[in-house]
Parts: sequence; C-alpha cells; structure tokens
Amino acid sequence: MTLRDALMVAWLGSCLSGVSSAEMTLNTPQKAAPNSLAGRNLAADLDRKIDDLSNVVAEESIARFVGRGKQARKLDQFQAVVEIADGVERYAELRRGSERFSNATAVDGLWSHGELATVLRVVRDGLPQVETEFEDGEEFLSVHIAAGSRRWFLKVDNEIHWLDFDCRIFAEPATGGISRIQWVSEPLAGRTGIGTVTWDIRFSPRDIGGKIYNVPESALYRITRNGRGDRAEWNVTTFSGYARYGSEVTVQFALE
Repeated sequence: MTLRDALMVAWLGSCLSGVSSAEMTLNTPQKAAPNSLAGRNLAADLDRKIDDLSNVVAEESIARFVGRGKQARKLDQFQAVVEIADGVERYAELRRGSERFSNATAVDGLWSHGELATVLRVVRDGLPQVETEFEDGEEFLSVHIAAGSRRWFLKVDNEIHWLDFDCRIFAEPATGGISRIQWVSEPLAGRTGIGTVTWDIRFSPRDIGGKIYNVPESALYRITRNGRGDRAEWNVTTFSGYARYGSEVTVQFALE
C-alpha cells in the first residue's frame, strides 16, 4: 500500500481512522437506460475532479455537535488548512481557538478527513459497477462496498472495525456533473456502541486561480449510537479559500 492510497477518515474516542485498498467487492451491475445517470460520463467528471484537486490548498471550518431527536448542542469548532499534494491530503494547520494541534490524531472525539480527494478516488474505482436507484423520486447511482475490501474503517478504543457501506452518487439533472457523494455504513457490531455512520459531501463551483472548478463545498459526518434512542454525534465541515499550488515567475534583464 502506497502513501497515495492512504485514507484517513475519522477519530472517535481515542482514535478513528481509515485507509483504502486496491481490492473491492462490488454488486453485479444492471444495464442502465440510455437516459439514466449511469448512461452519463460520470467517470470523466470524477477524473476531472481528482485532477482538479491533485495540488490545491483549502481552508476548513469544522463544527462538532451532539444531539437527540430535534435537540442539538454544539461542542466546539476548529479551523484548518488542508494541503493536497499529488492527491495526498495533510493538515498544514489545525487549531481550536488558540489551541493548536500537530495532527488530527491528537484531537479527541469524532473527526473526519479525506473529503477533498481520497473519497473521489474510492468512488472512481467502484464506478464501473454501479446500479441505478431511486429514493423520493431522485435518481442516484449506488454501489455496495464490502468490509473485506478495506476501504473504510472505524478505530474505537484502539480496535479497528472495517465497514460495509453503500456509496451513492448524485448528479445535477441539467449537466450530469456530480453534485453529491454519500457513504452510508451498515450497522456495526453491538460491542462498538456504534449504529450507523454517514458521510455526505456536497459540491459546488468555485474559482481557483481564475478558473471555475466543481469542488467540495460542505461535508456532514454523522454517527448514531446503539441502545441510546436516537442519540447522534456529527461534524459539519465547510470548505473555502481554495488556491492552487504553483506560481508564475517573471525574469527581467536590465539593459546595459
């Protein structure tokens, strides 16, 4: 496994993280209608997104919440600067108020990381095997990724739990461009205390270096807990300040 394949996902309790693997177990695809989402060139859109985000820097604002039913309480808020070099994401800066962290593993509680580039690569790998589905009248593409593929895991109290999850891909009806990617896990074993995990990333056009790119705008990372009613914890991340690595250098020679 190379560094490019590494996927850091989240920390829960002492730590919660993930990696990606080269192997996946997928559902058998169904033939899509010519006018369906599956008939559009979403692979090209994903390839563009991955290329667009291969060498950028972005600012993140991460707000963490806990709640039950319609009641919610904000726990804290972080500010971060994320760099993506050759498709690999890392925190260049991470702070909570005046408190600074050397890396995300030092943060207690629920955390997510990988929304900008790594999720796109995992989805791109599974795209040839998608099925078309509908929910509340909205069409989306779906692929089931088994825990054995080792694409996404939780680490709770230093114990790793690989996730079975469904990946859903939504697109703009007019353009066919990807507007949203959602990962929803199967319920975990009872001993973890975790029910389901949801990762929901939304995209919008942003100006980066004078060009318009469709990049992540916001992300919701949410867990529910078993045996505690509808108690949930979630993080809301917003992305801004996109910039591309590289600079133009002008060299002038003085005439003598």
